[in-house]
Amino acid sequence: MPLKDNYCYRIRNSLYLNLTNRCSNNCDFCIQHYTDGLAGSRLVLSREPGLEDVIGSIQSHLSQVSEVVFCGFGEPTYRLALIIETCQWLCRNFAGKIRLNTNGLGNLIQGKRIIEPLSGLIDRINISLNATGPEEYEEICHPSFGEDSYPSILEFIKQAKAEISRVTISAVTASGVDMDRMEEIAEELGVGFVVR
Repeated sequence: MPLKDNYCYRIRNSLYLNLTNRCSNNCDFCIQHYTDGLAGSRLVLSREPGLEDVIGSIQSHLSQVSEVVFCGFGEPTYRLALIIETCQWLCRNFAGKIRLNTNGLGNLIQGKRIIEPLSGLIDRINISLNATGPEEYEEICHPSFGEDSYPSILEFIKQAKAEISRVTISAVTASGVDMDRMEEIAEELGVGFVVR
């Protein structure tokens, strides 16, 4: 019997949406290297969901959470159109906050600026920077976009700050980066910083 695809999973008061397993990076510290899921849910997908799949999987959870987060086992901005459609549905059917967790490479993934279509739909955005400069980023995150990646993320952070009320950057402790320098970068950019 085939395993069921999980398009959402809960951690405390947040509901995380798993829209894709695709990612533009192959980070050394990625949990995909050693597990097929998180928080007791298997997140490897046999197929990517459509809007009806997502709505069907989240409806029973919405009354029990205060936040919905686009943060799957891959990079959610590969599914930008589905994020927008889901946000539009959530704005009509959910009173809580909506957050996007991203690696910040959505502009390169989609070949266009993506922040404007998300403005007014998401309340918060967390961008996983995970490096203090372009060389370190390429060394530990192995982006498919190469040297264009880190500058593009910094530009995306600035774009997000202009459109979204709460913007944070984050770094994973397993990445081994200098967290003090990461915090300085956040201060220079005028955004929050979270260690994960």
